[in-house]
Amino acid sequence: MKLRHLQATASIALLLMGPAAQYAAAQQQQTVPGGGTPAQAQANATLPAVPPRLGNTPRLDQLLRDGKMYLSLSDAVMLALENNYDIAIFRLNLDIADTDLLRARAGATLRGVSSGLVSNTLGGTTTTITGGGGPGGTSTAAGAAGAGASGLVLTTNGAGPTPMNLDPVLTSTLQLERARTPQTTNFITGTFSQNQASDTYNFGYSQGFITGTQATVSFNNSRVSTNSTRSVYSPQLQSSFQLRLQQHLLQGFGPGVNGRFIVQAKNNRRIVDSAFRQQLISTVTQIESIYWALVSAYEDVQAKTRALDQSTKLASDNRKQLEIGTLAPLDVVNSDSAVSTDKQALITSQSNLEYQQLLIKQAIARNTNDPQIAAAPVVPTDRVTADG
Repeated sequence: MKLRHLQATASIALLLMGPAAQYAAAQQQQTVPGGGTPAQAQANATLPAVPPRLGNTPRLDQLLRDGKMYLSLSDAVMLALENNYDIAIFRLNLDIADTDLLRARAGATLRGVSSGLVSNTLGGTTTTITGGGGPGGTSTAAGAAGAGASGLVLTTNGAGPTPMNLDPVLTSTLQLERARTPQTTNFITGTFSQNQASDTYNFGYSQGFITGTQATVSFNNSRVSTNSTRSVYSPQLQSSFQLRLQQHLLQGFGPGVNGRFIVQAKNNRRIVDSAFRQQLISTVTQIESIYWALVSAYEDVQAKTRALDQSTKLASDNRKQLEIGTLAPLDVVNSDSAVSTDKQALITSQSNLEYQQLLIKQAIARNTNDPQIAAAPVVPTDRVTADG
């Protein structure tokens, strides 16, 4: 029993070391951008999630033998960590928090990120039947990091000046225009058909800095040529270069006020990171509850089966005694009634076992449409034992 608990604890620790650790074995030989293996790239405890996956991991098929699924507690925990939608949904919050941090570093306001747990997995409570539906999570995550009275936009520290755009912006305008205009008289232009060519080449660069400094560089050029004989200068060339530095001296001065959203976004990322670990613990706790409920249902069926065997044997013995005249007929009626009661109890227990098997499949499988998985009864290999 203690060994099984150690295996389950080791499985949880493995997931806490990397949310995509279940893919490390299959992707060990693959490379990632920048070199290395996926396991090396995921050294952080909670890196962004892998691309969406709708199928089950191979571990689930490996548990099928002779049309049955032999499931241990550690296998149930690992399968839940690989396939359970609660964890898959929460992994998206890590990407959202990283995106919010990028927005803050670019000078944009925060959107906020959900940090509430996705809980109430069907069957993951102490009662036999609980509300909910769908594989894995059944309740919407509540609560959010960086959420104020107005929702997932700004907290009360957003009352200060809005930070300037910290991303560099490069602009350019290239324009070529050719025009031919018929003239009613050549008195003004010196020609009855005026041709004019206008070229524009403008370039600009602007960037804000966390100190409250705004830098703007512009380089504008234009060239205009015409065939008018009245024009003194043709072509006309104009060029201008401007370097502008603007520094806030009071409101919006310094990295403290301009970088407050970056600090908040980093804190939100840490909150979501801790919430993800809490989601793992919550999901594993629910899976263990479902597993032990399955074990209890399995043992209850065996107990009800033994009770039916005993009452059936007692009824048979009573009939023999009735035939030889050593037992009253009323006792036979009572024994037959006990057999019927035990049969009813066994049917109820078997129905509960089938329900618990469906619950555990739903919690550990991402896709339950596989006919083999849907039809395979789940046999728990761990039992509750009393150590002498």
